Amino acid sequence: MSSARREYVGTLVLGAAGAALVLIAVRQDWARVLTVQPHPLPASTAVVRGQDLLPAAGALGLAALAGLAALVATRRLARRLTGGLLAAFGVAIIVTLSMPVTRSEEHTSELQSHHD
Repeated sequence: MSSARREYVGTLVLGAAGAALVLIAVRQDWARVLTVQPHPLPASTAVVRGQDLLPAAGALGLAALAGLAALVATRRLARRLTGGLLAAFGVAIIVTLSMPVTRSEEHTSELQSHHD
């Protein structure tokens, strides 16, 4: 196997592993919210997943997987453009996961978990 081919396969494998890691991470429970109610009402527990707080991260992970498939299906200029798009997805994922969670996002995810 040539050096260029090994590099190409390695890029695909690492890209798929990174996208899968993002998808697995955002589907995990990130927090549990225990709400204590006045007596006689029971306490309630809501689970908050990463997807609830940062839905863009999961969408970008799926887009990255689709981009990897496009990378295999394209040649020359289209492959280079697809590679640039994949790099942009990676940067967007890092930025999305690095941003602080705001109170409105917490409140929105809490409301969604009560309706599920």
